[in-house]
Amino acid sequence: MTALDSPLARLLRAYLHEDYDLRYDGVQAALRAYSREVSPEERRRALAEIATLLAAYSSDEALYGELRKRGFIFYPPRDGETTRAWLMRAFETLDVKDAEEDCDG
Repeated sequence: MTALDSPLARLLRAYLHEDYDLRYDGVQAALRAYSREVSPEERRRALAEIATLLAAYSSDEALYGELRKRGFIFYPPRDGETTRAWLMRAFETLDVKDAEEDCDG
Protein backbone atom coordinates (compact mmCIF):
# COMPACT_ATOMS: atom_id res chain seq x y z
CA MET A 1 0.00 0.00 0.00
CA THR A 2 1.28 3.46 -0.85
CA ALA A 3 0.59 6.71 0.96
CA LEU A 4 -1.91 7.61 -1.78
CA ASP A 5 -4.14 4.58 -1.22
CA SER A 6 -3.88 4.38 2.55
CA PRO A 7 -6.94 4.64 4.82
CA LEU A 8 -5.88 8.13 5.91
CA ALA A 9 -5.47 9.24 2.30
CA ARG A 10 -8.98 8.00 1.52
CA LEU A 11 -10.32 9.98 4.48
CA LEU A 12 -8.50 13.14 3.41
CA ARG A 13 -9.52 12.88 -0.24
CA ALA A 14 -13.15 11.92 0.37
CA TYR A 15 -14.02 14.07 3.41
CA LEU A 16 -11.41 16.81 3.82
CA HIS A 17 -10.80 17.85 0.23
CA GLU A 18 -10.66 21.46 -0.94
CA ASP A 19 -14.48 21.79 -1.05
CA TYR A 20 -15.23 20.03 2.25
CA ASP A 21 -16.70 23.25 3.65
CA LEU A 22 -19.48 23.18 1.05
CA ARG A 23 -20.79 19.94 2.56
CA TYR A 24 -19.75 20.11 6.22
CA ASP A 25 -19.82 22.80 8.89
CA GLY A 26 -16.14 22.26 9.60
CA VAL A 27 -13.33 19.76 9.92
CA GLN A 28 -14.82 18.11 13.00
CA ALA A 29 -18.18 17.66 11.24
CA ALA A 30 -16.43 16.06 8.26
CA LEU A 31 -14.53 13.70 10.56
CA ARG A 32 -17.73 12.74 12.37
CA ALA A 33 -19.41 12.06 9.01
CA TYR A 34 -16.51 9.81 8.03
CA SER A 35 -16.88 7.91 11.32
CA ARG A 36 -20.58 7.35 10.68
CA GLU A 37 -20.29 6.42 7.02
CA VAL A 38 -17.32 4.04 6.79
CA SER A 39 -17.01 0.58 8.21
CA PRO A 40 -15.61 0.26 11.73
CA GLU A 41 -12.64 -1.62 10.26
CA GLU A 42 -11.83 1.21 7.82
CA ARG A 43 -12.00 3.74 10.65
CA ARG A 44 -9.74 1.57 12.81
CA ARG A 45 -7.21 1.35 9.96
CA ALA A 46 -7.23 5.14 9.63
CA LEU A 47 -6.74 5.49 13.39
CA ALA A 48 -3.86 3.00 13.30
CA GLU A 49 -2.24 4.92 10.45
CA ILE A 50 -2.54 8.18 12.37
CA ALA A 51 -1.03 6.56 15.47
CA THR A 52 1.83 5.17 13.39
CA LEU A 53 2.56 8.59 11.88
CA LEU A 54 2.48 10.30 15.26
CA ALA A 55 4.90 7.73 16.67
CA ALA A 56 7.23 7.73 13.66
CA TYR A 57 7.68 11.48 13.11
CA SER A 58 8.74 13.73 15.96
CA SER A 59 9.36 16.67 13.66
CA ASP A 60 6.26 18.66 12.80
CA GLU A 61 7.75 19.38 9.39
CA ALA A 62 8.26 15.68 8.63
CA LEU A 63 4.77 14.85 9.86
CA TYR A 64 3.31 17.57 7.66
CA GLY A 65 5.24 16.16 4.68
CA GLU A 66 3.80 12.70 5.27
CA LEU A 67 0.28 14.11 5.48
CA ARG A 68 0.80 16.09 2.26
CA LYS A 69 1.74 12.82 0.51
CA ARG A 70 -1.71 11.58 1.51
CA GLY A 71 -3.59 14.62 0.20
CA PHE A 72 -3.62 16.85 3.29
CA ILE A 73 -4.70 20.33 2.14
CA PHE A 74 -4.49 22.20 5.44
CA TYR A 75 -1.57 24.12 6.92
CA PRO A 76 -2.27 24.09 10.68
CA PRO A 77 0.38 26.70 11.62
CA ARG A 78 -1.68 29.24 9.65
CA ASP A 79 -4.36 28.76 12.31
CA GLY A 80 -1.90 28.76 15.20
CA GLU A 81 -1.78 24.98 15.62
CA THR A 82 0.97 22.45 15.01
CA THR A 83 0.42 19.66 12.53
CA ARG A 84 0.85 17.19 15.40
CA ALA A 85 -1.87 18.91 17.46
CA TRP A 86 -4.20 18.97 14.44
CA LEU A 87 -3.65 15.27 13.81
CA MET A 88 -4.08 14.38 17.48
CA ARG A 89 -7.38 16.27 17.54
CA ALA A 90 -8.50 14.41 14.41
CA PHE A 91 -7.52 11.13 16.06
CA GLU A 92 -9.56 11.96 19.16
CA THR A 93 -12.60 12.83 17.03
CA LEU A 94 -12.36 9.57 15.10
CA ASP A 95 -11.65 7.52 18.21
CA VAL A 96 -14.76 8.65 20.09
CA LYS A 97 -16.90 6.10 18.28
CA ASP A 98 -14.72 3.25 19.62
CA ALA A 99 -15.42 4.43 23.16
CA GLU A 100 -19.14 4.64 22.39
CA GLU A 101 -19.12 1.12 20.90
CA ASP A 102 -17.35 -0.20 24.02
CA CYS A 103 -20.11 1.29 26.17
CA ASP A 104 -22.83 -0.32 24.03
CA GLY A 105 -21.38 -3.81 24.39
